[in-house]
Amino acid sequence: MKSAFHARKGRAGAPRLARHLARGRRQVAQSLRRQGLRAKAARKYKATTNANHTLPVAENLLQQDFTAQRPNQVWVGDITYIWTDEGCSQEHRTLLEQHGLIASMSAKGNCYDNAAMESWSHSLKVEAIHGERFATREQARAHVFEYIELDYNRNRLHSTLGYLSPEQFELAMLLRRVSEKQGQDHGAL
Repeated sequence: MKSAFHARKGRAGAPRLARHLARGRRQVAQSLRRQGLRAKAARKYKATTNANHTLPVAENLLQQDFTAQRPNQVWVGDITYIWTDEGCSQEHRTLLEQHGLIASMSAKGNCYDNAAMESWSHSLKVEAIHGERFATREQARAHVFEYIELDYNRNRLHSTLGYLSPEQFELAMLLRRVSEKQGQDHGAL
């Protein structure tokens, strides 16, 4: 139990560890308590958004319609500040342009348009950022990259995905599509 907890860097509590270890949630919770192990927990919410500004705002292209006809057609995103000893970076506009992405923003203060991304940002801050200190922006970038690519996408189980990781979920979706396509092609013969 202890090695599984530490392998996930203290980010997984009893529900996720129980799924990883194929054990009962209660048994895992009791074991964690006995060993004094506690997953990283949320801090009190602190509002950081400043809606009183004159910065450019993009047109609301989605109008809260997040349906997509194909994968990677619509993405959600947000800005979250990660402080370093060098200060904070604000390179988002340049990155959008470099990658040919089109921004879409809802009205100031409309939290419903971005609830999915706010939830993700919360997980990032709680599981990977709080309690860390970064000397440089590059150190922060590397830490966030490792969290996303090695932990979040490949190992973190999501209850909304049937306790699969995003990578496992995407693979299952791809296999289902291939199977459906083969069934359609076979039926056409």
